[in-house]
Amino acid sequence: MSKEPQSVRDLFVHFFGQLDDQKVPYVVLHSYHDFPDRFSSDVDYAIANSSWEQVTAMHRELGRWGAWRRVQCLQHESTASYDVFMHRLIPGCNLKLDFCSHYLRNGTLLLTDAALLERRGYHNGFAVPAPDVEFAYILAKALAKDKDINTLKGTLRRLQSEDTPGCRTRVEELVGDEGADQVDAYLAADDAALDVPSLRRRLLQRRKANLGLKLAESVRIMRRLIFPTGFSIAILGPDGVGKSTLIDGLRRTMLPAFRRIDQLHFRPKTFEPKGDDSPHTNPHGAKPRPAPVALAKLFYYYLDHLFGYLTIVRPLKCRSSLVIFDRCFDDIIVDPRRFRIGGFTLIGRMLRRLLPKHDLVIVLDASPEVVFARKRELSLDELRRQRQVFASFVTQKSNYLQIDAGREPEAVLASCYGAVVDAMAKRLN
Repeated sequence: MSKEPQSVRDLFVHFFGQLDDQKVPYVVLHSYHDFPDRFSSDVDYAIANSSWEQVTAMHRELGRWGAWRRVQCLQHESTASYDVFMHRLIPGCNLKLDFCSHYLRNGTLLLTDAALLERRGYHNGFAVPAPDVEFAYILAKALAKDKDINTLKGTLRRLQSEDTPGCRTRVEELVGDEGADQVDAYLAADDAALDVPSLRRRLLQRRKANLGLKLAESVRIMRRLIFPTGFSIAILGPDGVGKSTLIDGLRRTMLPAFRRIDQLHFRPKTFEPKGDDSPHTNPHGAKPRPAPVALAKLFYYYLDHLFGYLTIVRPLKCRSSLVIFDRCFDDIIVDPRRFRIGGFTLIGRMLRRLLPKHDLVIVLDASPEVVFARKRELSLDELRRQRQVFASFVTQKSNYLQIDAGREPEAVLASCYGAVVDAMAKRLN
């Protein structure tokens, strides 16, 4: 029986070996000296534009290799994609592959695929760019993103020393003779400063986007609005089942697949300032509201969830956020006494069906005795009743998943992490 691939190193070697086997020209662009033994950031690599569809298909196939799954495909330029691969059995084990053909920034062509692939060499078994090409890429990226170029000074000096005439030529192509003089003077002296805003203007003026690139960028943005790259999860279960601990673990292990993580407690609070979300120590202590007030409150919660999705949750997903709900509208059905709106469960169930669905709902399940031992806020009979209602949700909805929360927190996190990875991979496929 073949050994199950486990390490990030295995995945890296396997994939870039495939590129070589299929004779796909590529280069790993920078920060590669510790690869494949250590990865301090994502792996940026370039390919020929003509190989785009082939490499995209290879990424899809890589997301089915052993226990590895492709969970994110974030096209951040019309010719660049940030793909994240996660090992579904090992929380936190991931490889981020960010590939481009032409190097664009906001639709502006900075370096062509031919320039990036010119005179490539090899390091530790994978292809890397020529020194002047790597120099030009690092400089163009720093200027285009307005990064602190002082942190790159040592790297630029090293590359310049390996091919001084070539680096000079590349810089002239990017920012002209005068700009190249500024870069040379900056690298020649330890205390020299570089006028980055001025060079950035020169770069963008000389490499203006053409109409075709602008159109492709507009199409990319439109696709992002129609097919958001974010993901929404709701975590359900009674107090004491471990929701907060699980959410902290998911925030830590899933962050590499997203630009940001946003957490909401029960509802978006669309129509009011964000208030105190501290837990209730006596959720059934307050008296029920009068019937007319309770019904109005139920519809208020419904509208908050509905408009909150349209104005808060979906925009966050379009910005590649992982949105985690600690409780959601379902809790009104499970525990109406907590929200002081008892007697309108049937209406609540009808309204629930009209709300946009979360991508995944995780129901944490544990025996009432275990939950009661952790937090004695609800009676055993009430915990048994809630458990049955939560279980009914799981049997009725395909995006609901029940997880045994009676185990150690690490085991619960591993199960939920694997479920999220599988759900995100299924969405991409």
